[in-house]
Amino acid sequence: MIEKEYGREGISHPNKLEVCGGRLFSQRKHPKHQLKYCLCLSKPVLSVVTVNRVQDVCTNPIFDEIDVETLDKYFWDERQFDLNHYQQKCKQFNSVHIGDFVLSKQK
Repeated sequence: MIEKEYGREGISHPNKLEVCGGRLFSQRKHPKHQLKYCLCLSKPVLSVVTVNRVQDVCTNPIFDEIDVETLDKYFWDERQFDLNHYQQKCKQFNSVHIGDFVLSKQK
């Protein structure tokens, strides 16, 4: 169905497949019988903190480019995501990809 609507370009990359599929649903151009395979949650349950860009197809929010050495230092310094920060801000995020990167010391 995506290929019919967007051509081969619509399925040429995983990010394009995701975007084009999402467009079909938001434009209600999907067969009704396929809705039984879809699920939308009523509240946020996941966030992806993007610290480096690995593709150039979509421009998801990104915190800052962080090199592997810095991430390794955070790991050995026993840093972890500040869950309180993310829980307080979750309603402000409108995408699974967010531009926040907040760590706290492990307790």
